[in-house]
Amino acid sequence: MVLKKLKKTTLLLASLMAITSLVPSISFAKTEATASAQGNNRPYVSITTPASNKEYSPTIYYNEQPKITWVQSDPDDNTVFSTFWVLVYDKNGSIYSSGVLPQNTSSNTQSFETPVSLPRNETLGVSVGVQDESGNWNWGADVHYMYIQTP
Repeated sequence: MVLKKLKKTTLLLASLMAITSLVPSISFAKTEATASAQGNNRPYVSITTPASNKEYSPTIYYNEQPKITWVQSDPDDNTVFSTFWVLVYDKNGSIYSSGVLPQNTSSNTQSFETPVSLPRNETLGVSVGVQDESGNWNWGADVHYMYIQTP
């Protein structure tokens, strides 16, 4: 179980590192310089649906294109959340990545409806990353789980 979780975490980190190298505005050098120069903090993100954070007890859906929702916050005043990223994966790796998408909002809640049909009858992990206007990322450390059941 620990090895399986480590494999998923490693896959997620590798995917995030690949995205980081493609999008200059979220490079680690810029994030560190911005954070130290302005005292900015990383935003916080917590997935609300799917509700389950337990792989052995995933949230059940009957819809192949479920809506993923999360709460985002930042200890800094007047934060604008500039982008987000949703990753859905199975035991073999990534099966859907939204890529980095704009949101440009100060709202603390956000949602994203998966635009592709996800596979049925298997447990899927979901992770969400959020970036603030200063370029600081929170890669969504908490993974939630869903299972799309055939009706």
